[in-house]
Amino acid sequence: MPERQHILIVDDDPRIREIVSSAVGTIGYRCSEAGSGEEALRVIGKENVDLVILDLSMPGMDGLTVLQGMRQQARFPIIILSGHEDRDHKIETFVAGADDYITKPFDPVELAARVFAVLRRSTATHKPQHDEDFYFDRARAQIWHMNKPLRLSAMEFRLLGMLLDHGGQTLPFETIVKELWGQDSTQARAALRVLVWRLRKKIEAQPDDPSRLLTEETGYRMRLEGTQTPTAEAAS
Repeated sequence: MPERQHILIVDDDPRIREIVSSAVGTIGYRCSEAGSGEEALRVIGKENVDLVILDLSMPGMDGLTVLQGMRQQARFPIIILSGHEDRDHKIETFVAGADDYITKPFDPVELAARVFAVLRRSTATHKPQHDEDFYFDRARAQIWHMNKPLRLSAMEFRLLGMLLDHGGQTLPFETIVKELWGQDSTQARAALRVLVWRLRKKIEAQPDDPSRLLTEETGYRMRLEGTQTPTAEAAS
């Protein structure tokens, strides 16, 4: 029997942790809890974690700092759980590497559905794709750029995969945001622009004048060139 996916719940309120753990555990995931950012970083440093549900308002290390610290260590999806409804605050978390954002108070059933959807998107497997600059292997959750391993957030990884899936064709804005966030909204469109900018900074020589991840009138397109596979050293 395959091992259940591991969800880490990070919140200083034990009642919230209990509610989230119950909701997520009901649909079959294994849950562990952390009451502080410091404890959460220790957990991901020694255990395999498939997804983190992170509260932003905690004593000690604040949630945004924890989010940034996690992004430096791993590529697993991170769902923010916060009482903040401010649009700019939400966008700031997406810039820092969040994959989804849920506002308190929340519906436990909706939270469980979001967890399922984010994990389904992040763990989709397809045959490796490659061109002159990229080698993209979803099954192994690995990507190389210019023959070097590239560290991406779960959402960056997902977006790049979608663009490569379309083989150089334009992928409409509406299609992207519905696939990544489940709906087409002003907030989702803004988050997509931030996500594209983050990805361009990692794959473009000049992010302000991109040559690979292109903006078209109706969507985004990845310009593909040639084929190349990573060297044995890079893939090891």
